[in-house]
Amino acid sequence: MSKEIEKGPVKTGALWALLIIYLLGNLMLQAFNLSYSDIGKDLGAGKMSDFLSVIPGIVLAVLSLLYDSLCDFVSARAIAFWGASFLVVGSLVGIFFHSFAGVLAARILQQSGSQAAGSVFLVSCVKRLPPGRKTFYIGLFGAVYSAASVLGVLAGGLVDLIPWNLLFILPLLSIPFLPLLHSLPKGSGKKKRVDYFGMILFSLLAGSISVFFDFISLASILVLVGLLLGFIFYALFNKNCFLPRRFLKNRAFASAISVIIIFNLFSYAQIPIYQLIGKDVYHIPLDEVSWALAAVYALTAAVGAFSGKLVSWLGHYKTILFSALAMVIGLGLSALCIGFNFWLLTVFACIYNFGEIAAYSPLYSAATSTLLPEERGRGMGLCELSLNTTSAVGLSIYSALLSSPLLSRLRLTFSSSGVLAANVLWIMTIASAVAAILIAVFSKSLREGDFASFGH
Repeated sequence: MSKEIEKGPVKTGALWALLIIYLLGNLMLQAFNLSYSDIGKDLGAGKMSDFLSVIPGIVLAVLSLLYDSLCDFVSARAIAFWGASFLVVGSLVGIFFHSFAGVLAARILQQSGSQAAGSVFLVSCVKRLPPGRKTFYIGLFGAVYSAASVLGVLAGGLVDLIPWNLLFILPLLSIPFLPLLHSLPKGSGKKKRVDYFGMILFSLLAGSISVFFDFISLASILVLVGLLLGFIFYALFNKNCFLPRRFLKNRAFASAISVIIIFNLFSYAQIPIYQLIGKDVYHIPLDEVSWALAAVYALTAAVGAFSGKLVSWLGHYKTILFSALAMVIGLGLSALCIGFNFWLLTVFACIYNFGEIAAYSPLYSAATSTLLPEERGRGMGLCELSLNTTSAVGLSIYSALLSSPLLSRLRLTFSSSGVLAANVLWIMTIASAVAAILIAVFSKSLREGDFASFGH
């Protein structure tokens, strides 16, 4: 497949500005995941408090594909500035409107803005940077995602000490970096007809998958099936569909997407299961658990920053395979030794997170390197969609597993405490093992990412 990149390389200053905007916007996701119940209670939202966490997550899944795909057709600069506007407006609404509807609207706007910065950054990397810089910056993006998780967890823990609406000030710290976005390319490659309808239809389909697993009902089933049939019909009979059939025929790309789906199935479950173990097994206060999580994600951020170097030494395939094995080891040891020592489990969590973040850059790079430059925005969108949607589904599966009577009776650990959490960890271990098996099965296709990127 072609190793070309689009003309007009993106400037380093613009890339760093996008990273800062994404960091300050996305940390709000983890902050609200930790504190939404307290904020919802203060607003009198009752059971609807969950929406403050769930709805922005669905918006993230939907917009990841929409923004990435638009980058193949629309100016990256325009998307970045529109996103920055959403982020600023959302922050101001959150600061000054003390109501459930106002806070929910603010979070939707903020998530829309931070995801725009993330999408423009990733698509600019895969379309306009040479292989070495591409893997470095994609790895750096993974590091920033982990750093946002660290800061978000710490910020969310502050709601007991400060008025929660002050959290909305944090994304406004990105304003001084907005002028750097002017150096982003004006063009978007070859001029083509933009299939807005197809993008919106597919994005709604992706969002309906997350809604289905969060709110299982007859209505959600009918909506999901209807959108699925509608998109299939649209794609079959529309030659200008934004997702051409050659995407599905590209075996290397399809293999990478399959691995991403299994690889990241339980990504969103890491924080809640860690909190569960700290609370129910070791009876540790939430603030101490938060600091331990911050340490885990800080180490993960450091690993992500250097994952590009790891790929240059080992290649895409070996890095991905070693990452999956690290995940299996980290989860398996956690399940076996769940009652031994909390800080020992923290070390095992670091091993798991090392594997997850180290695979981020090579998986995305291997997937998009097998596509033409003008298709890589949509390719990146499908990668992001696969990660976000399956992670949300995995979180719903995790919640269902906690209420399983069978799992609470099985004992597959050395410890007499934390049996249920240990069994859930074993299921997560199996999922990581399946990912390792898929990587071995698709080894030939994944190695094509090395050939496409490095030509060896």
